[in-house]
Amino acid sequence: MKELTVEMGINGEMKFTPDVLEATKGETIKITLVNKDPNVAHNFLIPAFNVNSGQVPPGQTATVEVKVTQSGEHDIICDVPGHREAGMVGKLIVN
Repeated sequence: MKELTVEMGINGEMKFTPDVLEATKGETIKITLVNKDPNVAHNFLIPAFNVNSGQVPPGQTATVEVKVTQSGEHDIICDVPGHREAGMVGKLIVN
């Protein structure tokens, strides 16, 4: 299983770090989410794979597993109101 770490909200910025993840079709990836924002909860969604971390409080972590079944570029978003619009988006690129 491929393991990745994504930090959210470093220094209060509305972004994922890294904001581009890569995977190979057919593999399962485990993503550890670390909320570095000191004040705001975030979440992590990959709608194409029905992945939703739920709210991750400031300073907390969460883990999601994704069975990568479709090639292409797939959106990653935080759907807390206003966060996506502020730039909290990314891509999962599947080869």
